[in-house]
Amino acid sequence: GALALAFTLFDTSLLFITAHLAAHNHKVRDRINDYDKICKQLNMKSNISEVAQDKEVPNGSTAGIDNTEQFDHVIWFGDLNFRLDASRNKVDDMLLALSDQQEPQYHNMLKLDQLGQLMKSDEIFRGYQEMDINFPPTYKYDLNSERYDTSSKSRVPSWTDRIIFKSKDEEGLKINHYDHCNEIKISDHRPVYGLFSARLNGSRDRRTICSGTFNQNVYIEGNKRRRSNNQPGGRQQTYKSKPSDDEKWYATHTH
Repeated sequence: GALALAFTLFDTSLLFITAHLAAHNHKVRDRINDYDKICKQLNMKSNISEVAQDKEVPNGSTAGIDNTEQFDHVIWFGDLNFRLDASRNKVDDMLLALSDQQEPQYHNMLKLDQLGQLMKSDEIFRGYQEMDINFPPTYKYDLNSERYDTSSKSRVPSWTDRIIFKSKDEEGLKINHYDHCNEIKISDHRPVYGLFSARLNGSRDRRTICSGTFNQNVYIEGNKRRRSNNQPGGRQQTYKSKPSDDEKWYATHTH
């Protein structure tokens, strides 16, 4: 399943999707089907674009466009559940060979990654990117430990937890850092996080925001004052008398 959040910031629409796709190593096709179903049944609209309605076809599948395409920036994250196509013994040997390296390189292991293979063949996440992975597999750990699964199931360590992104503007969305949180050990997964820079479109000087009107000139001036006040030795603005009409407008229309 999936949960999505969408909003428009200035004239830029953003969509965030967190998803949990089908589990188990062999259910690759089920994960692809989950992805396709989420894209087609996503019931969200950008304030900037209109979405065509999906139609049901006789065999029960969902036909229609990819409803994520209407957004300027899209970020998927969560337990996507893709595994390494290898035995547990082979992956353990590969991890052991990397254990003495100060900065392990996982290139050879990632050649076995189901998601990477599928993205290269455009079978899933067409048009999306992922930053290079420079952290160990995030699944499956024994709870509160550094050990991979020691249960009778002996699951293959894999990068199940991922952050995938795309933008209509090739340079509009960049990921600056991608890593896992090894300190959080209360789950059998290690959480991952990404730090992004996004380009925002601001083609109109004035636009409606909630019950007020955004004025670009006032916004720019407010940021200049804020930066000036934050400089070492900068003058902190205080009101000893009544604020001006412009200052009243800024305070009531930009929060």
